[in-house]
Amino acid sequence: MFRARNQVSFLLGLIGSFVFIGCGGGGGDTLPREPVAGTVTLNGVPVDHGTIQFRGVAAQAQKEGSIAGGEIKGGKYSIPKADGPVPGSYRVIISATEESGTASTTEMPGQVTAAAKELIPAKYNTASNLDREIKGGGGNTLDFELKK
Repeated sequence: MFRARNQVSFLLGLIGSFVFIGCGGGGGDTLPREPVAGTVTLNGVPVDHGTIQFRGVAAQAQKEGSIAGGEIKGGKYSIPKADGPVPGSYRVIISATEESGTASTTEMPGQVTAAAKELIPAKYNTASNLDREIKGGGGNTLDFELKK
């Protein structure tokens, strides 16, 4: 039960981050943002749908422009320069969920009734150990070959 709540809290935080950075993101700022694109596979199979997030590490985490993210579709993601991260070191968080469970008619309106099942191992999201460097001047094609 606690683990499911923890995953739901993580996903809500991730969605909130995307709303913050995705709705307006870098549009109009003067930060030296960079585009990032690549592929994401799990055990050699492209991740059908999910999210990828780059969070600045160490002192950089406090700087503006140190969080960027996008959607994974058909094993590919692309974050345009206007919404991309600034050059530096990042922790990468990759998530993909599938709905499970059934809706209950006894739940209060607006209450979550189906648990989201995380398809990606925790070592790539809630306990991520993926670190990557975003370089200035382009060339940021970052592919991720995840293993269960």
